[in-house]
Parts: sequence; structure tokens; C-alpha cells
Amino acid sequence: MKSKTYSLWLIPQGSAHETLANLILNLSKDYSSPKFTPHVTLLGNLCGSEEELETKASRLATTLAPYTMRLTKVEYLDEYFRSLFFRVEASSQVIQANLKAKDLFNRQNDPEYFPHLSIMYGDFSANTKEAIIERIGQELALSFQIQSLHLVDTSSSPAKWFIVREFQFRRA
Repeated sequence: MKSKTYSLWLIPQGSAHETLANLILNLSKDYSSPKFTPHVTLLGNLCGSEEELETKASRLATTLAPYTMRLTKVEYLDEYFRSLFFRVEASSQVIQANLKAKDLFNRQNDPEYFPHLSIMYGDFSANTKEAIIERIGQELALSFQIQSLHLVDTSSSPAKWFIVREFQFRRA
């Protein structure tokens, strides 16, 4: 049996969540791409027992205070999971949260953090992605509060990903 993998997600709340979820849903319908919960991955490809990961995620959440996350512009890469995404403003809080996660999960040698919120997964041509960007607009003036961390089982396909547990940040 394949061992499970997990990710730490930051999930927008309220109207930002609704806006992004609708955008992802509409793109998934129009382009037959996977549907998924809007999120910013803080740290991915985590292995270990669920209990151990929950303990570390809980510890991490207690070191973080709520902060505002801002989406900047829509970009794309020739990568399945970063096919089309919003770049996240690399504020000190965003970068510090990632550095704390890397420390706690002993992942200091990971590549430099690239904060983003994907809106479409898949293998699509640059022309298709540019047409989508033109349709939805280059920028979405969207910012939202991040107040918690989610441990997510990302072992299988996006349709089967699920939140294991949510951990509230400490109150500022």
C-alpha cells in the first residue's frame, strides 16, 4: 500500500472563499479539469503518521497569529498543479509561516517558497491559459484573513483530498 501524503493548507474564508470556489468550479466545468477547495499550500508532501503530523501542525498553529493574505495577479506555469494560479503577495507573515513550518517539519532544504493559490490544474496550452486570463482578468483585488491551518490528506486525486483537521492560530 502506498504511504499517505499530507499537506498544510491555508484556506480563505467567507466571500473570498465563495468567489474562488466558484471560479475553480466554473473552470473545472469549462475545461474538464479537477475541482478542489481553494487553498494556499504552506507545506506539501508531508509523510509520517497522521497523529505525529497533527501534533506538529497544532504546535505550528500556536506560533502563528492571524494575518491578511493578498492575491496579486494571475500567472501560469507548465506544471499540472500550477497550471493557472494567483500569485500570493509574499508578505513577511506568509514567508515566516512557511519558514516556521519548514523548521518544525525538518524541511529546511526545500526549494524557496512560492506562495500561490491555484485556480486550475491540468495540462493546457499557453494559448488556452492566456485566453482564460483574458476572460477572468489579470488581477483579482482579493485579500482575506488567514486564521487557521488545515492538515489535508493529499494521497490520492484532487477529488478525494480531504481535510483531516483544522488548527486555529493563536489570538494576536
